[in-house]
Amino acid sequence: IAIGDKSLWDAGYGTDTMRTIARFGFEMMNLHRIELDVYAENARAIRCYEKAGFVRQKLITTPDGPAVYMVQTRGAFERARSAA
Repeated sequence: IAIGDKSLWDAGYGTDTMRTIARFGFEMMNLHRIELDVYAENARAIRCYEKAGFVRQKLITTPDGPAVYMVQTRGAFERARSAA
């Protein structure tokens, strides 16, 4: 997710987009797990993904450098939805 216009940062658009993608994946595509990796130094993106329900699993090394591997499971997604 990239929001290029800095005046639109901190408005929740990235988090909302990630929640929508996760909902589509779990409800429409019947996925059981969604995985991603993000540049380790991108604290803004990591926080966005965490707010959308993704959990840090481990630090990995990619061809582009260190990254944080994150996961959201269907079970965690459903628990969060029922608690809301």
